[in-house]
Amino acid sequence: MKMNVFILFAFLSLGYKGMNQNLVFNPSFEDTVSCSVWNNSWPKLPCVGWYQSINSPDYFSYVYTNGCGSVPLPSTLLGFQYPHSGFAYAGFATSLFPNLINSKELVTGKLVDSLKSQHKYFVQLFLSSCNNCHISIDKIGAFFSIDSINPDSNYLFNLNPQIENNSGNILSDTMNWMEVSGFFIANGGEQFITLGCFRPDSSLKFDSIQSWLEPSAYYLLDDVSVIDCTATSLNELPELQINPWYNAIDKAIKINTTENNLSFTLINAMGKVVMQDNLVQNEISAAALSRGVYMLVVEDKRYRRRVFKVGVY
Repeated sequence: MKMNVFILFAFLSLGYKGMNQNLVFNPSFEDTVSCSVWNNSWPKLPCVGWYQSINSPDYFSYVYTNGCGSVPLPSTLLGFQYPHSGFAYAGFATSLFPNLINSKELVTGKLVDSLKSQHKYFVQLFLSSCNNCHISIDKIGAFFSIDSINPDSNYLFNLNPQIENNSGNILSDTMNWMEVSGFFIANGGEQFITLGCFRPDSSLKFDSIQSWLEPSAYYLLDDVSVIDCTATSLNELPELQINPWYNAIDKAIKINTTENNLSFTLINAMGKVVMQDNLVQNEISAAALSRGVYMLVVEDKRYRRRVFKVGVY
């Protein structure tokens, strides 16, 4: 299993840091530390490069489930969810019900390099609302700072996140991963990214879910990226237009697209890369694959990437 984890992390590292694009060190929370090194060392999370900046956000993983601050996947007390990619993700609470007392959890990571003054950056993260939560909210975002933030929940309401989900657009999807993204111009010197809700409950829009076990708004977090558009000339590239599906008759994963020069990686539910190659004739043979759910990562020569879940049966 350790070898599978290494292969997957090496792939993720090549897709991000190897291209000098993503400034987030451990974007999908895959790279972990050993139990003896972590040793409940608050505020560090069991994944490299991330820590609990306010209260106690959580870490979820398929393979790191020996009790060292990790919750086993995919089924938890919060519900059921596969990672957006790889085998792990983080999670944080934003509000408690019925007493909305501004209880927030925030997770912070240090960037690979500090941001450059007047450079334009693209920020992207993926969220999923927990199945068993009673409420969902609208405003979740990313705040960039020169220093790590003060671990005081009242302090955070004075912060103005550079990237934030649109007001009124309640993040309520429990089945799929929801994208929160945007562009901003850096002041320069920012080297920390903090993720969560920066607004008091009085300024949030809420949606109530009838069947619930967890009296809070809680979100799963995966695949965080910060890209310097000024340096890479990637200003607002259109998203890859790709639609994959499994054809049981042909035993193949078909990909409907007009895009060219695509490559793909197929990852099984245990985090193992089972296939990786250039996409030929918009089709991937699934004859040798076992039944199950796979993560399909498709990328082009301009480093645009899409991640899908594909069922093989």
